[in-house]
Amino acid sequence: MDWGGKQRYYGRPKDFKILDSQTRRSGVIVYVQINHLKKPMAFWVERKTQALGFSPISEY
Repeated sequence: MDWGGKQRYYGRPKDFKILDSQTRRSGVIVYVQINHLKKPMAFWVERKTQALGFSPISEY
């Protein structure tokens, strides 16, 4: 995953915290706070394959 370096909002991940998760159809949305920033990232985990990607639903 390309985090975009220091100039991006999140920068390189140094610390993280799982804030919440929601089951949706075939997967789970996992909300993660990265580097103590206010805006969490939403990841999609496909339950069957355990594939990880960005969630199509990102509102927390």
